Amino acid sequence: MLINIKVFTRKKAIWAKPALCRIEIRDVGLEDAPADILAVHDIMINELSETEPYITSIEIPDELVKNKSLAVWGHLSVNASERIQSGDLITTSSFPIARNVSEDDLSVELKPV
Repeated sequence: MLINIKVFTRKKAIWAKPALCRIEIRDVGLEDAPADILAVHDIMINELSETEPYITSIEIPDELVKNKSLAVWGHLSVNASERIQSGDLITTSSFPIARNVSEDDLSVELKPV
């Protein structure tokens, strides 16, 4: 399965040092349990906005995603940490991935913490 992802924020954000943008594909199908992380994509970026989004593609083997409920989660860390801190941007809504398709296109909005 190929997942094409456009990551953006409505208000333009620019950092003096590159920020870590992490995109995760998660299995969110289990109730009352932490989501399994199936794929991770990390990149350092200097700015992000609605007109200048970060665009990437993540490919996951079909057998890994079969019969699973998938969603995209994003975190932009201004100090390149994996921990969410004040000033970071994260997904605050669910961005589900379509089932039983070979390719899906998603726009994922990050919002300030």
